[in-house]
Amino acid sequence: MGLATGRAFAQAGASVTLADVNADALNHAVDSLRVPAHQSLAVACDVTDEAQVAEMVSRTVGTSCWPQIVVRCLSEIQRALHERLYRRDSAES
Repeated sequence: MGLATGRAFAQAGASVTLADVNADALNHAVDSLRVPAHQSLAVACDVTDEAQVAEMVSRTVGTSCWPQIVVRCLSEIQRALHERLYRRDSAES
């Protein structure tokens, strides 16, 4: 779903950053998005690691501009966010 969304944005002329923990699959995916006058960036990233996510954002902003659309297609992100919120709510109780 993420690659299909990235491809649709790329075909519409948007700059696209893809992130994945699997660097080989990621590079293959970004290569499939490259079209003339289009910028695609691959960032190997474990989205459960806050430092890696911060680096991904820095690289994205450094190579194009501030992201206007963010698509997250990984249930692991939602699980990690839920756990973090649950722990915070439990600690405040």
